[in-house]
Amino acid sequence: MPQKPSYEDLEKRIRELEKAEAECKTAEEALRETEERFRVIFESSRDAIFITAPDARFSFVNNAACRLTGYSEKALLSMGIPDLHEQEDLTAYKTFFHRIMSGEDILSEAELLRKDGIKLPVEFNNTRVFINNQKFMHTTARDISERRQAEEELSKRLEAIEASMDGIAILNRNEEYIYLNDTHAMIYGYDSPDELLGKTWRILYHERELELFENKIMPAFMEAGKWRGESVGRKKNGDAFPQEVSLTALKNGGLVCVVRDVSRQKKAESDKLKAQKTAAQHEKYALVGQIAGKMAHDFNNVLGAVMGNTELALIGCREEETKETLELILNLTIRGKNLTRNLVAFAKDQEPKTEYFSIHKKIDLVLILLEKEMQGITVINRPGTKLPDLFADQEMIENCLVNILQNAIHALGKTPEPILRIQTFRKGKQLYIEIKDNGCGIPAAYISNIYDPAFTLKGSRDRAGAYLPGIKGTGYGMANVKKYMDQHNGTIAVESGPGKGTTVTLGFPIVERAVSDSNPAEQKAAPTCTGKKVLIVEDEKPISDVQYMMLTQGTCSHSVDTAEDGRTAMELIDRNTYDAVSLDYVLPGNINGMDVYAHIRKTDKTLPILFISGNLEFLESIKDLKQKDPCIDHVSKPCQNREYLDRINRLLGF
Repeated sequence: MPQKPSYEDLEKRIRELEKAEAECKTAEEALRETEERFRVIFESSRDAIFITAPDARFSFVNNAACRLTGYSEKALLSMGIPDLHEQEDLTAYKTFFHRIMSGEDILSEAELLRKDGIKLPVEFNNTRVFINNQKFMHTTARDISERRQAEEELSKRLEAIEASMDGIAILNRNEEYIYLNDTHAMIYGYDSPDELLGKTWRILYHERELELFENKIMPAFMEAGKWRGESVGRKKNGDAFPQEVSLTALKNGGLVCVVRDVSRQKKAESDKLKAQKTAAQHEKYALVGQIAGKMAHDFNNVLGAVMGNTELALIGCREEETKETLELILNLTIRGKNLTRNLVAFAKDQEPKTEYFSIHKKIDLVLILLEKEMQGITVINRPGTKLPDLFADQEMIENCLVNILQNAIHALGKTPEPILRIQTFRKGKQLYIEIKDNGCGIPAAYISNIYDPAFTLKGSRDRAGAYLPGIKGTGYGMANVKKYMDQHNGTIAVESGPGKGTTVTLGFPIVERAVSDSNPAEQKAAPTCTGKKVLIVEDEKPISDVQYMMLTQGTCSHSVDTAEDGRTAMELIDRNTYDAVSLDYVLPGNINGMDVYAHIRKTDKTLPILFISGNLEFLESIKDLKQKDPCIDHVSKPCQNREYLDRINRLLGF
């Protein structure tokens, strides 16, 4: 028989049972605490949590899952994952579920269909878990609507950056490119952004530009965290270009760089400034033209009276010394006429009066005119042989030669052994005049400016001290030379350098003379007619006196009336019949020469009229008028007596 347990054994067993019971209670309490802890974590998670059983139904869901889907916990526990997706492919889901249960972790994105029909973009993190030794699928789901929106916004911004006409780049704290758009690479002449990724921006600048960046731009940028301004960039091939740069610091120590090539803007600004400067110059020139017109008219009247009376005095002069003095006066008046013509030519266009003449005789005449100024200068004149006559405007060519030679004389002022060489030659179908001096020369930087009106290196602009004191320039001489050469379809070339002298070469197209043509320069004066009735309309009495004397004395013996104003002229025309009219344009009072002309043409369409004027307004209108009216001619003041008589005789038909 079994031995009956003792009292001590029973007491010991009871104590063991009590201890086991206490340990069990402790374990249960620990289990409840752990379960409560995990439930708190489970329920307080911001992500939705779904625990799916092997039958694809939810076994557990947290509050976040209810908020995400819009379903109650009870409703969700009767559903499975396919119920939260629109038209879920069950075959695909079974494969997906089998992969998870086999131990594969899958992170995916899909649209979750809420109870209210709204589709939410959701990120799912799926993994396998064991509960009571049974496999379950643990799924956390996170609403990624905001992230998707941010990604779309970022995508749009990146598209805008890529499409931007500005070059945009991001550099790290080591100043290396970590991103740049195509435009940024293209601005610097690179085919692809890949050529610059990982490289420092310093390769885009030369040493001088780097020094500017490091010493001025970067310190200002580091202090303010941003900088914007202009600098010089360098392309891959080394070409420099103006750029506008904007730098913005990033929190991570990097920076955003925005670059714009402003070459076109700079050119446009330069063109605008140049246009404004040109407009201002034109306005100034217009004012100068008005002044020039008044000056030319008044000065030409003075010269005309001196020239006419000097020529008359020469006719009967027998004393050689007096004759030389009168010839000098005449030559000086001709020179004054040319100087005035220079001013007039600058102010307004004049139509060339082309005729054949000897260029050698013209050069000789100009050398005589400038003989006094060329004292001390060795002049070597080498005329070419068998050269054809030049078909051009004599006065314009004379003006060109005077301007060029005067420039040469001024340039030779400080030359110890001044030499002036002139030669003419033919090359092909061109006739050339070359004028060369060994004077101070022209700096290369100014060669392109010598034809600009009002440009001069003399006087107050002679910073190099190349000219003698007192030498001044108007700045219109070479402008007129260029203008005249263009009007004659000619060419002008200038070679010069400081201390190397200057060579000016004029080229003229050779115009062959027709067999029947004769050279007007070599013609005898037109035969003088007599006994005609002529009206002189001139407000300057010294000039009208010379004209009257020329027409009434000698072989002419015309009957001449004079009028000092337009009204008197009209009255004489209405009362008398004339064979020709000598008509000044500028007259006192409200009636000018054109008014008198219009009055004549009302009743007589063929009466010969010789206009005598250097007025700018008149010079502009006479070109068109001569094309319309073959019975008129024009001569500029001052004119020599022989030319005046020739023009009158030609109009009279002799």
